[in-house]
Amino acid sequence: MTIDDLDEHLLRLLADDGRSAWSELSEEVGVPVGRVRRRVDRMVAAGLLDFDVELAAQPIGFHARANLWLRVAPATMDRAARALSALPQVVFAAAVSGNANLLVIAHCRSTDELFDLTTRRLGEIADAQLLDVSSVTEQVKQAGTVLAHERLRR
Repeated sequence: MTIDDLDEHLLRLLADDGRSAWSELSEEVGVPVGRVRRRVDRMVAAGLLDFDVELAAQPIGFHARANLWLRVAPATMDRAARALSALPQVVFAAAVSGNANLLVIAHCRSTDELFDLTTRRLGEIADAQLLDVSSVTEQVKQAGTVLAHERLRR
């Protein structure tokens, strides 16, 4: 799919506030509401745009967050990444380069849950060797949203 200046403008506006009304977007970009709706629908259908809800983790009970750096045999990378992604504590998993080749971001309700994840649950995944656990002590941005005192900034 090729995007033009109008699509780029709409993407910037929606990145700033994905809850914007069609009429607000229309006024901002200077085209009719129907055209805005069709453009957004086209980008969604093409997989270029998706709408998601972001939550501030700590206020809803996730007090132990960590980046887990793992080494996985290349032949089992896909299987290991998918198995880890299926765990409810895992909010992000990606193959990376360097000494560790798999990065996992976990949100746990307690340090006990994080300990269980890094020992028992990871131990059940064949060929996954935990190299490092980096605890998140203060998060200021997540997926494009700036946080203020552990809350989503408005």
